[in-house]
Amino acid sequence: MGKDLLFVNDRIEKACEKYPDADFGQVTDLGALVSRLQEVDFLDITTIPDEIRQNSKFVWFKLPGGDYKIFIGKKEYAQIGLNLLGKYEITLALNDKPIFSEHKPAFLSTAFAIADSLIRANRPDAVPYLLSKAGWRGEPATTKQIRTMDMLGISYPENITKGHASMLIGQHFVRK
Repeated sequence: MGKDLLFVNDRIEKACEKYPDADFGQVTDLGALVSRLQEVDFLDITTIPDEIRQNSKFVWFKLPGGDYKIFIGKKEYAQIGLNLLGKYEITLALNDKPIFSEHKPAFLSTAFAIADSLIRANRPDAVPYLLSKAGWRGEPATTKQIRTMDMLGISYPENITKGHASMLIGQHFVRK
């Protein structure tokens, strides 16, 4: 709960900096504040960071420590992280078994290209679900997504889409 409050507080502070003339005084509780900010695009939790959007067509998450991670399936993910030598290390885990790329690129763009190609080569069936512009992302959230968000205590707008729900659930686990 404390991490969630800090996360929301950080987003509110950023929104206040970006929109100094906005009036936040009419909101009576935290859930209403988050919903209101999402409605007026002050708090866009689903925004993909520029460095990801510019270098990959997939929906990666930026981890608190600066690494990047994408969930491919149950016990399957790819991760990009900067090592102590200033090179990016790429890990692909399939069925909870990590496979390390021997490539250690110096540029983030190259690391994303390698990681994306590893995903395409090893899990081509997952690619349609990982694309940031996939059509399913605009469809209404599923009952299972709604139940999962409720169980995890994630606040969400009334007419949430599958893509938005997927991002919120993914971000919940990334922050853990």
